[in-house]
Amino acid sequence: MFKFIELPNSELAKISRIRRQSPTDTLQIHNLIGGEESQDLSFPHATFTLGLDELKNIKSPVPHRTGTRVIETSSSKFNFIYDLNNTAEGSEPQMYQDKLFVKSYETAFKTILNQDTENQSIQVRTLRIPALHIDALWLHDAKSPAKDKFVPVRSQGLFNNNSFYNRKDFFSILKRTAIDYNIDDDLMGG
Repeated sequence: MFKFIELPNSELAKISRIRRQSPTDTLQIHNLIGGEESQDLSFPHATFTLGLDELKNIKSPVPHRTGTRVIETSSSKFNFIYDLNNTAEGSEPQMYQDKLFVKSYETAFKTILNQDTENQSIQVRTLRIPALHIDALWLHDAKSPAKDKFVPVRSQGLFNNNSFYNRKDFFSILKRTAIDYNIDDDLMGG
């Protein structure tokens, strides 16, 4: 079983303001693991971010919590993705409508939800590396972080999307890519 986070009503209100539906519609959070059929917000999970400098210069980079991601679902499919990005003034909502991006998340979630897990402490997270255009679902094992797994959703060809990577292999590929990216950037005069 996977753990998702609680989303306060104040955060739901921010999403409600940018949703494309009637303002009288009510919002509910469901984890849809039981297969419910309705149009709701589902799978609320934390988002984390890493920068190129951290990947390049730190032996064991630690991602920074940058917000929360929520999926709008209906008829067992993903419609939209909402991010509540942390800012100095609170969270700021953002909506993703790109059908390919949303479909990629749907496929990745199907991949992880079809896995048997005897460990009850696995937290679903998203890890983003914006400079490399990488998003991955991060299955964080709170009892043993060395057992974390990553499922790339968007990876610009660096990974096989919807495949599981252990922590060591995942960060090794990211580190090499960050170093190569900086070399190319320096050669271009950036």
